[in-house]
Amino acid sequence: MAYTYSKISTVTVGSGGSSSIDFIAIPQNYTDLIVKMSIKATPSGNRSDFYWVINNDTSSRYSYRRIIGYDNGLTAAGSANGTAATSGGTPAANQSTAYTAASPANTFGSVEICFPNYTSTNIKSHTADWAAEANSATDWIVGLSAYVYSGNNPISSLSFVPGNGNFAQYSKVTLYGVKAEV
Repeated sequence: MAYTYSKISTVTVGSGGSSSIDFIAIPQNYTDLIVKMSIKATPSGNRSDFYWVINNDTSSRYSYRRIIGYDNGLTAAGSANGTAATSGGTPAANQSTAYTAASPANTFGSVEICFPNYTSTNIKSHTADWAAEANSATDWIVGLSAYVYSGNNPISSLSFVPGNGNFAQYSKVTLYGVKAEV
């Protein structure tokens, strides 16, 4: 079975940064959603969490399992029915997370999130994988997470928010719809 990707929308952050990146009124005529990101946060330090909210739902509906590889080791963790699904750091309440690279100036983190069967009225499982790096052989992070969002409504909006600071200028997020060809 072949799959067709169609770009739904792209957001590129302009001068001054942005406190969020939002996709609203997501079309309901695809099989799956894919989000591809090249992002960077503006806080000091090497990395920053970022979060996403489905359908503006900030209740305790996010659960996760994750594996993170750091420059100095590997960690695994999870949370069930929490108010945050986190990949590390200090999570913001009611949201899911992964990492963005915060420095040096021209280094951006790469992220891909897959929402299969997003129009279903069942719970929504989804996955995220990411890589963030800095200008050092001893400061990098990669991760893979599996999430469950227990809301029953089809996904009609997605909001992405940095854990602190803003998304930096030139951060880019593209939302794709995927159709299975029968």
